[in-house]
Amino acid sequence: FDFLIRPNILIEIQGGIYSNGGHNRGAYMEKTYEKYNMATIAGYKVLFYGPNVIRKNPYRIVLDVESALDNE
Repeated sequence: FDFLIRPNILIEIQGGIYSNGGHNRGAYMEKTYEKYNMATIAGYKVLFYGPNVIRKNPYRIVLDVESALDNE
């Protein structure tokens, strides 16, 4: 995961989704699903974003984290 917010919110930025990077390959995705499932089972909230959110609307992440914190 790219960021840990407080003790229970994880943020994942899927960086290579438009460039045929590892995030698009089957073996990588299988490992990624396992990682996400383990985090969910452990009680984490996981927020996922593509690279366009970082470039065009990073404030969206702030709003989502605030919403996740409000729903605790």
